[in-house]
This record gives sequence, C-alpha cells and structure tokens, in this order.
Amino acid sequence: MKKELTLASLVRILIRWWWLFLAIAILFAAGAFFYSQHNYHETYQSSTKILVKFTPAANTSTTVSSAINEITYAEKVMNTYVSMLKTNDFKAMARDAYLEKYETTRFPRFSVNFSVIEETQLFQINVTTYDMEASYRLCEIYAECAPKYIEQVTGNPEELSVADSPTMPTAPANSDHGMRNALIAAVFGFVAPFAIFVLVDLFDVSVKSADDLKSICNYPILGEIPDFERHKGNRSKYGKYGYGYGYGSRNTGSAGKTE
Repeated sequence: MKKELTLASLVRILIRWWWLFLAIAILFAAGAFFYSQHNYHETYQSSTKILVKFTPAANTSTTVSSAINEITYAEKVMNTYVSMLKTNDFKAMARDAYLEKYETTRFPRFSVNFSVIEETQLFQINVTTYDMEASYRLCEIYAECAPKYIEQVTGNPEELSVADSPTMPTAPANSDHGMRNALIAAVFGFVAPFAIFVLVDLFDVSVKSADDLKSICNYPILGEIPDFERHKGNRSKYGKYGYGYGYGSRNTGSAGKTE
C-alpha cells in the first residue's frame, strides 16, 4: 500500500504525540543550556596597531602599471612582516620578555591574531587570554618586541612603530550563548522526533481501517469486526454482553418489576 504525505496525516501525528515531542524538546534544551554554562569561560582581548614604514622602490613613472606595482609591493611587505611575527623565534622572544619584565615563571595561555588593515600601512595584533590583565600585558609585550624583532631580522631600523597603544579590556570578548543554544536544541528536539514519526507512518503498510483497504482494492466492504477490547469498559452501560443484549445494570425480578 502506497501512502502519501498529507497535511491531515501531519496534524494527526502532531495531535497524538505532541506531549512526547514537547518533552524531548525540553530535555534537549535543558541539556544544551547546562552544557553551554559548564563549558563557558570568559575571555579578554587586548589589541594594538603597528605602523609599517616601508619605502617603495624609486620610480618616477606615473602609469597605472607602476601604481599597481607599488600596491603589490606594499601588500607583500605587510604580509611578510606579519608572517615573520608568527614564527617560533618571535614567540620565544616575546615569551622571554614577558617572563623577565613581570618577574614570573608562569606564562599564561593565550591566542594571538594578526590582521592587515586594508588600504593602510597598519596591521593589528589581537591577544586573547582568560585573564584581563594578562591579555593587556601580552599585547604590550608584542607591541614592544615586534619592531625589535623586525629590525633584528631585516637590519632596517625603525621599520615598525606602535601606532595605537595596547588597550586594557573592560568586558569579556565572548558572550554566553546558553539561551541561544537552548533554543536551537529545543527546535531540533521537537522537529527530529516529529520527522521520525512521520517517516514511520509513511512507510507503515499495515491495514488499520476500511479506508486503508479501499486504497488497495476496489472490492466492497461487507463489514468491520469491532474492537472488543475497547468496548469491555462499556458493558455496565449497555448490558451484560456490552451491546445492549441481556440484563442492564438494574436487575429485574420474577414478576418483571424493577428493583
């Protein structure tokens, strides 16, 4: 028997099993919320901007091609310096400077991101840690060490300079997405089981009613066998045998009078 997905069948499944779908949605939402709360850690970000004072190659030409060459050269210089600051040698230099300046043996866990600001000679350094003061201190170390390291490698002094001093973070850089994750999980927890029930109903080929039988063949239906189990509870209402035959709930005496 081939079934078709209709709006009536979807509504029927929704009405019948809405309590189960709602319970699963609540369970998913609660799990997602508590998981988000448990794994959420505040992070703080400090940033600084570095100016690259490169000098393009001498060229008196004012053609379009020469302008494009200058732009290409500037991009290469910026990207080269950023790549140099990502090397292990510079990381070791920044680490040693941090431990020496703050007289500590503990180096905080952090992540650093470099981004070139388009159409400028600036690139930005973002340092993120789990501690507000540590992020500021590390960003300050990076701002101090970057010009020194580039000068040490290239031999050209004053190639880099700090254009914007590091900022002290005042609020977490990340947000707690517990409610958002709970909402997404609730929607998934409601839709997923509903879709499963729809698929099960769609591929169910068993015959449950006269209408199902008519969809298979065109033979006339002579009659239906009632569900006796469902009518067991109605015997007291309709009689001893459940269908109005025999004695009702009130007994009749030998004279036919109702007691």
